[in-house]
Amino acid sequence: MVATPALGQTHTIDNDTLYIVGYASDNDVAVNTFYNAVTEVEVAWNVLDAQIPDGWEYSFCFPNCYPIGVTQSTSAFPANSQQYLNCHVYPNGIPGSGTIQLLIETNELHQDTVTWVASFEEGSNTGLMNHASHGIEIQQTANSLSLCGVPPGAEARLYDSKGARLMSFVADNDCGTFSLGHKSGFHIVTVESESKIIFRQKFVFH
Repeated sequence: MVATPALGQTHTIDNDTLYIVGYASDNDVAVNTFYNAVTEVEVAWNVLDAQIPDGWEYSFCFPNCYPIGVTQSTSAFPANSQQYLNCHVYPNGIPGSGTIQLLIETNELHQDTVTWVASFEEGSNTGLMNHASHGIEIQQTANSLSLCGVPPGAEARLYDSKGARLMSFVADNDCGTFSLGHKSGFHIVTVESESKIIFRQKFVFH
């Protein structure tokens, strides 16, 4: 859903926090949002902060795709236009987690930040892999996933194959359910407890 601009506003950004999940063996994983120019704008961007494991690399598309190592640029966008904005993260076989924050300045006046939160687990992206279960059990139906044994206070999250978070819940009893409706394809479930991912599994829905 596109953010609704306020009166006199020059632009909106659909999402300012995006989540990237994958395996360390992935070549790269990218998640995008959109910058919506309400009026004609001049935009300058640069990497504000990158807290990532040694060996990771990243690149951006905004809206043109830049090679690894380009950390700033400028563009002019026409009024009433939608501009693609994404970040590619290349784990290069190194598991871990980190954040990349982009500072976007519009018309040398308005400042926004967009943050990508990335997490790559050990393992392969081929097939369905189940990491240590920590007592968590999954029941899969045609259009839902039920998780039982999730520690109280832990957060279960459901992602699509592009790493976009679809839904989540914080466990307050033994079981919780993700209702998928008619969604198909790969989905990823993670459970985070005390700031650590304790469960991760891929599922396929047809």
